[in-house]
Amino acid sequence: MADGPMAHLAGRKLGDFVLREQIGEGGCAVVYRCEQPQLRRSAVVKVLHEREQRSDAALDRFRREA
Repeated sequence: MADGPMAHLAGRKLGDFVLREQIGEGGCAVVYRCEQPQLRRSAVVKVLHEREQRSDAALDRFRREA
């Protein structure tokens, strides 16, 4: 999975989260194992593919899922 199109985000910061490693990928998004240093906890973050970020329908689905 580390070869996926969004694997380059590993090690980067997204809000309060530090993306550590890609653990999954689907047709709409990539899932990362993360750390949230301020709360000293692990978390999982789902990041939409760029093409999905431009789709109102995809964004609505993503928000409902959250």
